[in-house]
Amino acid sequence: MYFRIDTSSGVPVYEQIVHQVISMRRAGLLQQGETLPSVRELSSHMVINPNTAAKAYRALEDSGMVQMQGRSVIITDQLPPEAAEQEKETMKRKLKRQLFEARAAGMSEEELLSFTRSCMEEWGESAP
Repeated sequence: MYFRIDTSSGVPVYEQIVHQVISMRRAGLLQQGETLPSVRELSSHMVINPNTAAKAYRALEDSGMVQMQGRSVIITDQLPPEAAEQEKETMKRKLKRQLFEARAAGMSEEELLSFTRSCMEEWGESAP
């Protein structure tokens, strides 16, 4: 398992990794006891500095979300309480950038609002 890094987002790489682990955990894609790639595996596969991978894992460990055992990084049963707020702020930044791009592509405010409403209606009670 590896993560998607957006170098143009302005969000530090280690934070992107942290947010993605939290999102995957909240969505049930990561379960308690599962392991993440080691620092070496993660940095090698994603072509990032090992210190960046280690920083992400330290942040996750500090929050109680993972436990480091030797080279193993194990998901715990905890989700940090501030994770939801951080996730919302990250999503707001992404949405703002997407809205800017949509407007630059010629979409009107009404088209954007209409599209948003139709998505919300489509999801209804089964919203992710």
